[in-house]
Amino acid sequence: NSDLYAVSIDGGEPKKLTTNPAADNSPAYSPDGKYLAYRSQVRAGYESDRWRLTLLDRATGKTTNLTESLDRWVDGFTWSPDSTRIFFTSEDRGRSGLQMIPVTGGGSRSIIAGPFSLDDVQFTSDGRTLIYTEQSGSHPTEIMKASSTGGTPVALTHMNDALLGQTILTPLEELFADSSDKARIQAFLVKPPNFSATRKYPVLVLIHGGPQGAWGESWTYRWNAQVFAAAGFLVVMPNPRGSVGYGQKFIDDINGDWGGKAYDDIMAITDAAAALPYADGSRMAAAGGSFGGYMVDWLLGHTTRFKAFVSHSGVYDLRSMAGETEELWFPQWEFKGMPWDNPDMYAKWSPSYFAKDFKTPTLVLHGELDYRVPVGQGMQLFTALQLQKVPSKIVLFPDEGHWILKPQNTIYWYSQFLEWVGEWTK
Repeated sequence: NSDLYAVSIDGGEPKKLTTNPAADNSPAYSPDGKYLAYRSQVRAGYESDRWRLTLLDRATGKTTNLTESLDRWVDGFTWSPDSTRIFFTSEDRGRSGLQMIPVTGGGSRSIIAGPFSLDDVQFTSDGRTLIYTEQSGSHPTEIMKASSTGGTPVALTHMNDALLGQTILTPLEELFADSSDKARIQAFLVKPPNFSATRKYPVLVLIHGGPQGAWGESWTYRWNAQVFAAAGFLVVMPNPRGSVGYGQKFIDDINGDWGGKAYDDIMAITDAAAALPYADGSRMAAAGGSFGGYMVDWLLGHTTRFKAFVSHSGVYDLRSMAGETEELWFPQWEFKGMPWDNPDMYAKWSPSYFAKDFKTPTLVLHGELDYRVPVGQGMQLFTALQLQKVPSKIVLFPDEGHWILKPQNTIYWYSQFLEWVGEWTK
């Protein structure tokens, strides 16, 4: 529950502006100072409730939810210079476009959309031109400009052109499958450079974290699908239940059901990928971090479809995780209380309860400064694997947290990852 306050630039007592029991953040005044726009949620204690765009009239104190009819999250926003409109970004099925809504309310209108994701939107002072950043799954971020009324964007920077001209980055494609309950599941597919439809490629299934996150048209220096594709893998990135960009019910479906519908969704996409004529279904690996690591740990006890796993900062034992994590509201929401409140749910969905069924060779990666999913989770997993003689290896990063961020550590992380999955999918 975060709230907004106002305080004079000369100091003094802060004045509380919001009383919503859930989160309010990202406040931005309208240029004329009459309104305060901000992002808000309505369900207290739930970090993945839908983010709405809310307007506060500073004179009257009246608040208006501008995007209640939009079943997508509002991510970032900016005001038009004349204070009559708000332009905002929203993720939809793996892509982030720009929409506009008047301060008087009504429906939103798409301004920029395409096979990419954009962010950091600003206006030129005359209000005629939009400046923003754009990226995709095959292109790092560049700065763009476009007319505020729409039209063809123009690149203002070309920071990566020379480097990209020396390498092959393949565009993202889409793959769909029906899950066990007939829900339509989307995945993104990245083929190796110099792809040949007559070859059979090993398959690498990447499972995103969150669980309320998503794969899509965005560039990342962690878990970059282009690196794995360049190593010769057909990379498959499913967006199962819990993923953002498919409506709030799709997100909520994972609450209290971590190893249920999301597992079925991932296996449905795995089946669809294995059926591709250029995929070698006998050489498949899966990897993930955070919740993705949890799902790898869950897969360990529930399937032998894969030749190898990589579990990075994965949740292994739900009971100890609830008592270790710095994000205490998270298990309380996801598992409807602490372990002593709801022991049956913790037992039902904890990968550690299925350790006797572990058989697949597994690489465990973890940062020792991880307070989100503390390092004991990775150590417990590795112990279970070793005691049962399952081929396994642990790599600990003493100077990293939940994410591996330092350049040399990143290079080492990728090398260990690729060495492991390469060895078991030869």
